[in-house]
Amino acid sequence: MYYLLHNKYNFNDMVYFNNINDLYNNIDKNNIKYLSISNESLEEIPDISFLTNIEIIDCYENNLSKLPKLPDNLTSINCYTNNLIKLPNLSNFINLRFLNCGYNRLTELPDLSCLINLTKLYCHGNELTKLPKLSKCIKLKQLVCNNNKLTKLPNLNKCVDLLLIYCNYNKLIELPNLTKLKKLINIQCSNNLFTTIPLNILECKKLKYSKKYNKYNFENEYINELSYLLNCNIEKYYYSGIISYYKIKMWKY
Repeated sequence: MYYLLHNKYNFNDMVYFNNINDLYNNIDKNNIKYLSISNESLEEIPDISFLTNIEIIDCYENNLSKLPKLPDNLTSINCYTNNLIKLPNLSNFINLRFLNCGYNRLTELPDLSCLINLTKLYCHGNELTKLPKLSKCIKLKQLVCNNNKLTKLPNLNKCVDLLLIYCNYNKLIELPNLTKLKKLINIQCSNNLFTTIPLNILECKKLKYSKKYNKYNFENEYINELSYLLNCNIEKYYYSGIISYYKIKMWKY
């Protein structure tokens, strides 16, 4: 069972259809705002570019290996849990605010530099080794890229509205400079390959339980806080009774 919504704020205005091809027979195509074709074991979706006023598409939990040509005025694409190996070109989707392509088979994301209104990017559970540049996604609030194969994160200094970053379960050896992210309240980066302590994380003043410390004063309280924020264990190594160096050991679950 699929449904179309003529007014995204009024669920009394839904039109149901049993066959994906019935989409072409809908009598009021120009007023369709929302298309839901999720959890239907679909292997493909026909061309929907004729739905010129559609704003939201939900096609998650299917067996899709690719997406059809999409109208470029979409504000939300929710295609998680499919078999997608590639996303379509999104260079004209300037209205897109929400993109969830998690739990697919993606090895790369398309250019996202034109997504100036994007607020939430969820690309977790794929096979990504890198993320595209996000410096023009200045409205981004949530970046969820955990459970990939990322070795580094892009420069996030222009994403000053970021509230949360989930980058745990990757292959990161360091974090980018986060000192510009004054609104950041949550970061999860356990189960990576960090070799140095990312001291700049404490510059993010709104991180939960964050306090101001002298970054050269490795007191127990400071180390404990870093351990909490990074979701990791920071081991202290002593020489002649004096702390000699620290080693990050990411928690395994």
